[in-house]
Amino acid sequence: MKDKVINFFAKYKYHFLAWSLYIIYESVVTGLFAGVFGPLINYVVHYSLNIALFYINAKLISRIRVKGGSIEYLKYPLLIVVEIFLYTIALALLNNFFTDYNQHAEGNFLGIDYKFLLGATYRSLFFIMVSSGYAFLRMFINERKKSDLLQIKNLEDIIARRTAEANLISIQNAYLRAQVNPHLFFNVLSFVHRRIRKVDELAGDMLISLCDVMRYAADSTPTTNLIKLEDEIEQIKTLSHIFKMLHGGNFNLTILYDQQVKDVMILPLLLVTLVENMYKHGNLTNAEDPGKLHIYIDGEFLKIETSNAVLEHTSSFSLGTGLKNLSERMESTYGQKDLLSSDNRDGKFTVKASILIGA
Repeated sequence: MKDKVINFFAKYKYHFLAWSLYIIYESVVTGLFAGVFGPLINYVVHYSLNIALFYINAKLISRIRVKGGSIEYLKYPLLIVVEIFLYTIALALLNNFFTDYNQHAEGNFLGIDYKFLLGATYRSLFFIMVSSGYAFLRMFINERKKSDLLQIKNLEDIIARRTAEANLISIQNAYLRAQVNPHLFFNVLSFVHRRIRKVDELAGDMLISLCDVMRYAADSTPTTNLIKLEDEIEQIKTLSHIFKMLHGGNFNLTILYDQQVKDVMILPLLLVTLVENMYKHGNLTNAEDPGKLHIYIDGEFLKIETSNAVLEHTSSFSLGTGLKNLSERMESTYGQKDLLSSDNRDGKFTVKASILIGA
């Protein structure tokens, strides 16, 4: 309760200061002209009523919304008339019960006579006009703030839209420029393959397999959202064939998958990245301890797990750039975090991916 009171006074401190200065000034001036100062209760009653009228009028004006038309514009005059009437009655009642002003007498009701009506009307009109000015000023300031915020938001939207458009154009241009190099690269590789195969059939086969993988990677553009898992599996088999040729068959990778996973749509190059990471950082030379790629469906989730022995010269196996980039791509595509996890223990490095089917 104490904190609420403190916060209230802190919030409206300028109101309290303004009213204090006004009341002190007016009461002193009135007292000097009249040559006498009234009892404290008189000031408390009258200024309490005046302050109440000030804020009630300001509140009511802020709630009135004039949409146009002669009847709509009568809202303000009608409000003023009602407020003057209620103010006059309230002032008469308060004077009779708490002050010695305009007491009830024969020939009048609650001391209400012509002189009292003029004074009450003038006094209420004064505070109504000041209150109306205050209310309209606040409304103007609030509308100005809304307008400024709207302009700022519009500018931010324009900047964001233009930035997005510029980035899109830049990406499109970069993509178009990038298309030149892959097509030239593949054409040259095809020519080299035909020449090499005449003298070294194994090298020629390796070259054409590499060409297939590179073409698949190049075709997996940012606009290619998802592809069939079956396509990825075929690329993994091609990639495994290349690695075996490179190492004279001394490359051991076991690929296990259920037939039902073939039609599941996944992120392009997901499996390729995982297998390439196994080849780059793992030990796949031991036929008795091969690397393993296991793909299966568990309920509503597609599970992908890899396991391989750690190279002896590697003291620790941390999440490399390839896996980190893959994790970020998965998060961006599927809208979820921590879809990819890794673990290194007992000389084995494992990677697990869990993807909600249809996400």
